[in-house]
Amino acid sequence: MRDWDSAVLTGNMFGNIIVPAVPADRSIQIGGILGDEADSAYSGDLATAMCQCQLWNPTVCDACAVSDIINEESPRDPDYPRCSSTEDSRGQVWTLASDGLQGQLVVNAASTGLPQAALWTDAVQVGEDSNGCPLLEVSPAQSQPDLAPHYARLSAVLGGGAVGLVPFALHDEDCDPPADAAQASRTFLNSEFCHIPYARNLCEGSDPGEIYADASIYLQFYGPILAESATERPYEIGIEVNGQPDFSTDYGMWTQYETLPQLVGGAERRLRISGGEFTQLLAGHYYVRPKRTGSARLLCDGLRPGAAATAVANFTYEFWLVKDCNTNGVADEEEQTGFCCLNLCDPDFNQDGNADQDDVAYLTYVVAGGYNPTGRDPDFTGDGNADQDDIQALVNTIGGGGCP
Repeated sequence: MRDWDSAVLTGNMFGNIIVPAVPADRSIQIGGILGDEADSAYSGDLATAMCQCQLWNPTVCDACAVSDIINEESPRDPDYPRCSSTEDSRGQVWTLASDGLQGQLVVNAASTGLPQAALWTDAVQVGEDSNGCPLLEVSPAQSQPDLAPHYARLSAVLGGGAVGLVPFALHDEDCDPPADAAQASRTFLNSEFCHIPYARNLCEGSDPGEIYADASIYLQFYGPILAESATERPYEIGIEVNGQPDFSTDYGMWTQYETLPQLVGGAERRLRISGGEFTQLLAGHYYVRPKRTGSARLLCDGLRPGAAATAVANFTYEFWLVKDCNTNGVADEEEQTGFCCLNLCDPDFNQDGNADQDDVAYLTYVVAGGYNPTGRDPDFTGDGNADQDDIQALVNTIGGGGCP
């Protein structure tokens, strides 16, 4: 195909699609299987059409040579050279440009419910060498980084796009930081992760440290995603407790997110997550997982009309936060013991930049045993207890009565 906007195969694909490229704003949808495993189950004209050989023989047809192709209405464009040394295996998509896969290829776009092992059995090829052969091939017959369906090759190498098998899995290597990166690469200051302005809490005698930029994690999938709910987050975040992930408190409620494309105009395959502004999350080892049940799921996008709403494949992404309470770009553990120059009389308990009724509600919740995402000591009076006296003192301070 030369000039096209999109390609849609409502059922299985046992033929070949060859295109110069798949631009970022275009897609190829295959409703069911990309492969040739089931060829022997067919007979007659359909089998002949799939094979396009002079003689129909299941064994011979699996290695049909280019010279044997006689159908003038073949979906292959005769202007595009074929590799004379390769088999004419069916169920292939080939983008001829070396960076030709900028858009999205979706396999099982009808969300058929078939086993994943049966859905993608042939090849997606990218690039063309001087002999007219593919530069690389992603298929179940390859080893990593090209082993389908969860290949490790970066999207940037393919052109910025991806091949996704529904339900879409997390592309570990495409995440930023990568899901399999060393712990140090997935560790952030809680100040930078929560987008708290540098030196907001800096006080006299504090080391100005290093200026930091806002930090986020980017979870990238093999296919486009969307949030089912417009008001609830499509993921939850737990924290390590006694060496195990604990999701009893959803720390995701103190974060913010958006879905993004990798390329301008492309499918939104990236989920960006950061701490909610001015909410300084506690130090710890965190775990992100998708919501796959209920009414706020993280769903696969780009499916065929009428396909069942399908949640992404399950995953767990881990990251770490270290404390930087004075927002000077230096982990507190690297400064003098116990050093943190937050103003103990600061009434802004929720750290949203204002001193108001929201801070009273925040402290009331913490004193009652609720989660304290800013890590602020609830003992506002400094009498050694966190109780109703602290709440009353805070009300008085916000009302203009001064420090307790």
